[in-house]
Amino acid sequence: MRSLATLHLALLIVFTGCASQPQPELPLPTLDFLATMSIPSEHDALGTIGGLSGLTWTGEHFVAVSDHNERPMLYELALSLSPGVRGGDRGYDLDVTVMREIHLDHPAADAEAIVYDPNTGAWYIGYELPATVARLGSDPITFPLPDDVREGVRPNRSFESVTLRPNPHFGRPTELWAATETAITSDGEEATEAEGTLCRVLVWNPRTARLLRQYSYRTDPRPGGIPLRHSINSLVEFTTLPDGRLLALERSLTAPAGYGGRIFLIPGDSFEKSEAPFPVLSKRLLYDLSEVPLISIGNIEGMVVGPPISELTNDPREPGRLLLLIADDNFGRDIQRGSRVIALRITDLPD
Repeated sequence: MRSLATLHLALLIVFTGCASQPQPELPLPTLDFLATMSIPSEHDALGTIGGLSGLTWTGEHFVAVSDHNERPMLYELALSLSPGVRGGDRGYDLDVTVMREIHLDHPAADAEAIVYDPNTGAWYIGYELPATVARLGSDPITFPLPDDVREGVRPNRSFESVTLRPNPHFGRPTELWAATETAITSDGEEATEAEGTLCRVLVWNPRTARLLRQYSYRTDPRPGGIPLRHSINSLVEFTTLPDGRLLALERSLTAPAGYGGRIFLIPGDSFEKSEAPFPVLSKRLLYDLSEVPLISIGNIEGMVVGPPISELTNDPREPGRLLLLIADDNFGRDIQRGSRVIALRITDLPD
């Protein structure tokens, strides 16, 4: 295993130029809470809305994908954010409204992840039934999966994370990144209280659908607590910063704590020392969602970097960008009613 991992790292150095052209160290982003609200589960015109499991930003609107098995759907969201006063402190008022639905046309079901390409108008969707990553639009395609991924992905643990990432090396074109929620069977076990799980990360050329390379992403261990059948810590979302670095969202469920979430920074070109069969992406904790002032944050599964906050508030003094998160309400099967939305501010990004 060691020799295989060494070979992969050597190839990464050759093809990305990491060794000969070290990238300047970028500042560590800072995340702060802004506001939260819930999208009602019933809509006057569209009926029941739920299962919102992924988010993307089109440049004009936020769009959420629903994991409904029989009615795969996108929902266009209108968002407003304005300064307010709460409890004597300056806060923010957040409002998110569902504007319209967009039907998905693909034989796979249980859509969990989404990213939009403003240059082509294509949607990239991650599905779980079966494990699938597809491009939808005027030139649809289903991306090829390695045999071990296709055969070894665990039930309800496939592609929760999809993002487009500009390649910072040699002016190469944008890449499509997708990751399994937990380890495939050949890569190890799901997270325990002692150790995390090794998620498989696939990188394609989004135009040609050629698989370029593979990585691993190691989650944190599962939080301690009363062991339940559904206790988990897993990778549920990627989103890309304007500078090309990634944010990863890990979601946990344990008793009595309930749902939890943590946001990590992935530089994308640095790796852990590991004997795993593929290079393990390094990560750094940025924010624990336990800091959000809620009794329960809900089943947070979607996350996307949005526009500058100054554009939303019409105040040029407002720093940073919006980081929007959304919780899958499991169509009311959890205690949660409605889709919880959390707005964070992300600052200390390169100009």
